[in-house]
Amino acid sequence: MTGVSDVIMCRGFFVTLDGQAQDLFASLPKGSISAFADLSGQFLSYFASSIPKKKQFTNLCKLDQWSMENLADYLSRWKKEARSLANFDEKMAIPIFTSNIRSRPFHRDLVQNPPKTYAALLDCATRFAEAEEAESKKEEEEQGRWGTPRVPSGTETPAPGPRAVVGPVALSDPIDVFDPNKYYRFHQQHEHDTDECMIIKWQIEKLIQRGYLGQYVKRSGQGRGQGPSNIWKKKGGFELPHRDALVITLDINNTIVHGVLVDIGSSVNVMYYDTFTKLGLSRK
Repeated sequence: MTGVSDVIMCRGFFVTLDGQAQDLFASLPKGSISAFADLSGQFLSYFASSIPKKKQFTNLCKLDQWSMENLADYLSRWKKEARSLANFDEKMAIPIFTSNIRSRPFHRDLVQNPPKTYAALLDCATRFAEAEEAESKKEEEEQGRWGTPRVPSGTETPAPGPRAVVGPVALSDPIDVFDPNKYYRFHQQHEHDTDECMIIKWQIEKLIQRGYLGQYVKRSGQGRGQGPSNIWKKKGGFELPHRDALVITLDINNTIVHGVLVDIGSSVNVMYYDTFTKLGLSRK
């Protein structure tokens, strides 16, 4: 269409239309359009209400990073919001972005080394988001490799005891046997023993080390406390990670079975016959 006359522009424009836009074009009185500027003006006026309204730049001040939101998701949400603004100011966006993100290593890096341009800010945020995602995947791999989540040795946090509250989830008292009247909300189970649950202790330890649950943590000088890792060592008698053989107690079919050897390398799993009969099982 470059360099063509207004007549061709108007006729060519009609070919691209459909639905309401085509109906509008057909309803225009003969001779009412003398130039393409008239035609475009008619369309802009008619469909003005359908044009998305741009938001104000001050909306960014309310775009805080959520407590459990990772940096990659927040960065995506920030970019989407920035594209919808009418008067986006790259220079002002830098301190607002820095103020909105949560107190984590990336925030500390921005405070210590403020980016000079908005492009540099996005580049730095992208690199930190990729590193955060890689670290998360590494933690998942280590959980699978060792069989249970682990807290690095020497990093355990003193806590007032095994009971704690994580949001709406309360860690209940130990459950020695299956009790249908009790319910453990974190794992949605009735038979779970909270005090010996390594997964929840690891999750609590992880939250504490990231700066959460401070009101439930006892620091040095506040009294004797047990961190999650200390509880493991006291009850299990071993350091994590490990490859030692484990002999544990299990609740099988509502019956406590002692002396169960955990050995993932065995090709055969053996149960003594007297254990089999005490469980109330038959050859059927």
